[in-house]
Amino acid sequence: MIWTKATIDQDSVIFSDGIVAFIMKDVPNMDFMIGETPVTQALWTSIMGTNPSEGPTDPYLPVCNVSYPMVKEFIGRLNEATGAFFRLPSAYEWEMAAKCGDKNYPYMYPGTDDFASLETGRAPVKKHAPNEIGLYCLTGNVMEWTGTIIKIPENRDELTRNLFGLKPKVEPIYKEERILKGGSSKHGKYTSHIKDNNHYPEDYRNDLTGFRLVMDKIC
Repeated sequence: MIWTKATIDQDSVIFSDGIVAFIMKDVPNMDFMIGETPVTQALWTSIMGTNPSEGPTDPYLPVCNVSYPMVKEFIGRLNEATGAFFRLPSAYEWEMAAKCGDKNYPYMYPGTDDFASLETGRAPVKKHAPNEIGLYCLTGNVMEWTGTIIKIPENRDELTRNLFGLKPKVEPIYKEERILKGGSSKHGKYTSHIKDNNHYPEDYRNDLTGFRLVMDKIC
């Protein structure tokens, strides 16, 4: 299939192969565009040929059960197919998209402080209400991989003992994990707010892990 890119308006572009399409949206005050929705099962399958998702299969549901290496492979193939330069957002970029490009954004969740008012269950990507700049599923549905690494101390118990003056003294031993944003259909209000950072090893995957694309505006 031949992919084409077309401008919808000053804030949006659409990529299509004639069967599957996805939209990238401009983020105010930022130098990148971000996917209007998480990557769907339809888009994943069109590029990879198979659908790894656990649970319901539907072209309009977000793809899930994908690890960080799987996502990187998908993006490489998508870039080759489209001639574009997609990537994962950093955790900061994801947050700024959820905040509509406003560092002083007043809400804990997209458009509200009331978690109970949000639809967060597993659903087609455009069933949930979008945020103020038209981005869907920023809370709930699936967690979204980012490119940001966080270092986690593996010997936390020993380090805690040191805080209380207990010996022997030990140096921290760190492992690296990746940040996922947005909570999921199974996360609650304390782990789904915009600033929350879920983090897991790169090979982690289950029915809660998905992702969203980013591209620099110069592309």
